[in-house]
Formats: sequence, structure tokens, C-alpha cells
Amino acid sequence: MKDPFQILGLSQRATEADVKSAFRQLAKKYHPDLHPGDRNNLEKFREINNAHDELSREFRKEREANEAKFGLKRKRPSAAKEGSSQTGNKYRFAREEPQAEPPRNDANSEPKRSAEEILGDFFSGFRQSKDKEPDAAQQDLTYRLKLSLEDAAMGTTRRVQIRNGKKLDIKIPAGVEDGQQIRLRGQGLSGSDGGAGDTIITIVVKEHPYFTRHGSNIHLELPVTVDEAVLGAKVSVPTVDGEVMLTIPPGSNTDSIFRLKGKGGLIRGKTDSTGQPLRADQYVSLKVVLPSASDKGFAKMIKRWAGKGSYDVRKHFDSSEKAA
Repeated sequence: MKDPFQILGLSQRATEADVKSAFRQLAKKYHPDLHPGDRNNLEKFREINNAHDELSREFRKEREANEAKFGLKRKRPSAAKEGSSQTGNKYRFAREEPQAEPPRNDANSEPKRSAEEILGDFFSGFRQSKDKEPDAAQQDLTYRLKLSLEDAAMGTTRRVQIRNGKKLDIKIPAGVEDGQQIRLRGQGLSGSDGGAGDTIITIVVKEHPYFTRHGSNIHLELPVTVDEAVLGAKVSVPTVDGEVMLTIPPGSNTDSIFRLKGKGGLIRGKTDSTGQPLRADQYVSLKVVLPSASDKGFAKMIKRWAGKGSYDVRKHFDSSEKAA
């Protein structure tokens, strides 16, 4: 096994408190709950866990040796108070001499805690708050909220039931992106001090079968037939809030782009002269689609036309450069 101090990124002079702190930071980073299915990450987490356990055993042996040397012993709690401590400690150390002052309840007087117990402070199926140090019961809750592209672009309100049983109405702002988070203050698990953690909503925007988003703008690739492209046509085009008619001019080609003004998503924080939220645009790119290869009539028509009206679409290629 590698040097456990090295695994935790510490020097040989690190204290037990240093080991515990480094382990907590690394456990937050590599915990398997945050990297589901990542076997390399899992092995790294196990290595960190084993290093912590080994060093914890060494520090415990050193404490026990010092206790024996200086006449310290573990004081068993009374039956009435056993298991009722809110500090999480099952015992404290006290000298045998009646006049002696008990040592402080610091890092060196704590009983050995397993890696699982320490991780329990940070992972109990939930993520802890990053901006405060809650007690053991006060924790953040997490929730993954799946949205359609239309709801993400236009904004919506969704009712969700989180893991503590609460039902919350979540207002989703327009333009929210996949992976963004919404923090609901005080909607997590309550702690013994009367405070409460938060609920963190992670947005998951589902992939759309034909729309894509670029900021607040919506993009669509629209298939058209050969006759619609050559002769022009009026076709129905989907948008995020219904269908509109698009006029395709004669002679349109693949990759011709048309702009549907004001048919994109809402632009957060911007309003028009009447105070209504401004909308971005939708861009429609044409894709000319040939008939099925089984359409013999179309193939015959093209053969007849090819002899008279064939045209060069590759004339911009430089044949001299190509040969070189």
C-alpha cells in the first residue's frame, strides 16, 4: 500500500485533525454518489478510505499508550445518561486523582470514529450545504427536476415532493440551462438547533427530437420536398408554443435559413415597451429531402432533365491544387 499520508496529500508531521480534515475534503470530491458508475473513482475513494482508517488506528494506539503511561482511563457513563449525549461522544477521559481537572473534549479526547460515521456527516443520501457547517441532522436535500426544452425556454411552475415528504411549488425561470441549480433556503432537514438545511434543485433538460437551443434562440432543421424547394411553398412549422406558417420562396436550397422573429424562448430580465417579457427568435434551416429510391418515376424524370439542364456544383474546387 502507498504511504497513507501521501494518499491524503499530507506530510509525515500531520496531526490527527489534519488527517480528518483532508479525508473529509477528499471524500466529498470522490464519493461514489457523485460519480455513479465510475470504477476508477470508486477505487480512488477506497484508497482514501483505507488510508484514513490506517492512520486513525495509529493515532488511536498512540492515544491509548499515552493514557496507560499517564494513568488515564475511560470513564463509563451512568446508565441513566448512557446513549443520551448530544455531542456524539460515548465517553470522556478523566484522571483517577479526585483533584485532577478533566482534559478538554478536543480532537485528542474523541473516541475513534469510522470512515462511514465521518462520511455520514456529509453524505446520507443528500448533499450538505457548502456555505455553512450544519449539525448531524441539519442537511441539504437534493432533487433532480426533469424539464422539456419548451418549459426550460419559456419558464414554468412545477410541484415536486422532496425526500422529507414536503410538497413544494418550484418556479422555474425562463432560459434555465441543463445542470443549473435552484437553492430553496430552509427547505432541507431541520437540525437540533432549530435551523434547517436547504433543498437544491438540479435542472435536467431533456433532449428534444427536433429543437435545439442556443441561448434563448431556438433552432430547427426543417425537411422539405424537392418540389417545395424548387417551386416554393407555404408549410407549417412547429415552435415552442404552437405552429406557424412559413413561406418558402422558389429556388430555396438546403441550409437556407429563415428567421421567425419573437418565436424563441423568453429573454430573462428583458421586457418590451408594454412591460411584457421579450422573446428571442427561432431560426429554421432547410433540408431538401429526395424521394425514396424506389420512386422510379422521379429517377426517370431526373435522367431526362440531366442531359439538358445539368449544372456544376463543384466548380469552386481548384483542380490544379487538387492535383498538387
